[in-house]
Amino acid sequence: MPQRTTWEIYEIQHCRGPGYPVRERYQFVDGHGRRRHFSTKARAKLERDRAKALFTREGKLAAGMDEQQRRDAVQAVNFLPVGWTLTRCVQFVADHVKRTTQVLSIEEALDPIFRPKLYQSSRGPFQSVRLRFQNRSDAGEPTFDHRETSDQASQARDLE
Repeated sequence: MPQRTTWEIYEIQHCRGPGYPVRERYQFVDGHGRRRHFSTKARAKLERDRAKALFTREGKLAAGMDEQQRRDAVQAVNFLPVGWTLTRCVQFVADHVKRTTQVLSIEEALDPIFRPKLYQSSRGPFQSVRLRFQNRSDAGEPTFDHRETSDQASQARDLE
């Protein structure tokens, strides 16, 4: 059975170690079972009220889920790898789907590869490849054929 959160603020005596003064501090246990410490009672009340409102709002959101969504969440928790949360898993899958479903042109896919190389030197080894690729795509030639004849190679060198 889940533990009930009381939201009480406790006054505690805190000392950093031998030789340090004992100070009064205030703590409460938030809705997630974590103890939170504050130097003043006013600050503790403010943070307790914020945490309580967030805890209540999360509960209302969960109550707004239909039965199928709650069952899915319970089943998903059983599949979680050790140390992973349901939110972390969903974020991972969402990022993966975003990366794998995007459609890039050849130019967009090669740009992150060639851009740093072009800035390294003005006549670097990748610049000629980039220029040949660009010239072929501008001329409407197919760019997927990586073989070139000696005439094409000399033409490319002339362009440089």
